Amino acid sequence: MVRSLLPKMSAVDIQLLHASELTEKQHDFVSDYFHYELYPVLTPMGVDPTRPFPFLGNNSLNLAIRLVRPDDKGDKSRSFAMVQVPDVFPRVLRLPGGDNVFILLEEVVRMFVSELFVGADIKETATFRVTRDMDMDVAEEDASDLMKEIQSQLKKRQRGKVMRLEIEAGMSKHLRKRLIKAMNVKDEDVYEIHGPIDLNFLSKLVKQVHDHKDLLFKPFTPYMDPDSRKSRFDVIKDRDVFM
Repeated sequence: MVRSLLPKMSAVDIQLLHASELTEKQHDFVSDYFHYELYPVLTPMGVDPTRPFPFLGNNSLNLAIRLVRPDDKGDKSRSFAMVQVPDVFPRVLRLPGGDNVFILLEEVVRMFVSELFVGADIKETATFRVTRDMDMDVAEEDASDLMKEIQSQLKKRQRGKVMRLEIEAGMSKHLRKRLIKAMNVKDEDVYEIHGPIDLNFLSKLVKQVHDHKDLLFKPFTPYMDPDSRKSRFDVIKDRDVFM
């Protein structure tokens, strides 16, 4: 996506911006959106000996944070925290200053994440996502009540084993090791992603783009096969037919 799609989008004035690329007007717009919309629903989750690693749902997008904060004696201590990117908001936010200028929701959270950890020095932020084993193991012959067994398995699979850990390219070794240990995954189950994690947002981005219908595939128009009144077997004898 970074090497191919984004440059092609930019060539036709469809821009997906980073924080450093925002104009003053766009920055003010994003700031208002964060403080009035996002901030009330964000939950910073610290991880230390007194607070275990929180449960992360399947396919949830999260921001891992490495920070330093002073303790009671004034000494600096290293900490690790997380913020889940809320899925109740659109992943893509339209910006002022152009018809097709956008920013991703996780980039907005990253811009102002320090406000969730007052007094701390943010050293690193990186996005990541976990994929859990969602298979169900239902033994029908042993289940006295199949419906209850299925309901039980549905609850269990939400906490299935982590099968894949996707991390933002450039994540530090320290943060990477911390996540691998917390998720209990092998190094070969870790995928470094260059560009946005979870590209499902692209289908929604297409619907938000203005004045670029020429870039869309032409809609398929069904038509009646002129040979439909003939015997299919006679047609197949004459040529191949795609059904």
